[in-house]
Amino acid sequence: MPLRSQLAAAVQGGASVIVATGTLTGKSVTVDKAAAGAPAFYAMTLQSVQTLRGPVVASGSTEWIPGPAPGTPASPENSALLAPGGRLFAIVWPKAATNDIVGPMLLLVPIVGADVVFTPYGCWDVSGLLPGQYQESTPLWPVPHGANFGGEHQAAENGLYTVPLATVEQIAASA
Repeated sequence: MPLRSQLAAAVQGGASVIVATGTLTGKSVTVDKAAAGAPAFYAMTLQSVQTLRGPVVASGSTEWIPGPAPGTPASPENSALLAPGGRLFAIVWPKAATNDIVGPMLLLVPIVGADVVFTPYGCWDVSGLLPGQYQESTPLWPVPHGANFGGEHQAAENGLYTVPLATVEQIAASA
């Protein structure tokens, strides 16, 4: 689903669209501790929240990010990516909308400089927005931790795409 449609559907479903700074708290919850490789959720505290659409999300609130089970290697394929400093663009789904064991839930992408960095592994469709290739020297890392992705010696076809934050904010405002 194109980004504009995805954001509009999220807001109609009770979600918020935000720009914020997030910090992992170190707390995690595994969905089914008896099942090997069961997914987990990682807590993140949000600061400097700017709600672009939907219900207001308060600074200081704790949200959850889906990711790999503890002990499983985190990678861009199975986890959200974070930028140094924690700036992010996200859809915040209320717990009632996700039916997960924790909530609210974040679907996030990092912000580096003036760009939002999208990955092809998530549910983000930036086709039609003329995204650029992410070629910054700033490495990103998967939640909860893992090897850096991107950075100075990345391949041009690293799978990370950028869209200016101003463009993403305009899309969110009109979604």
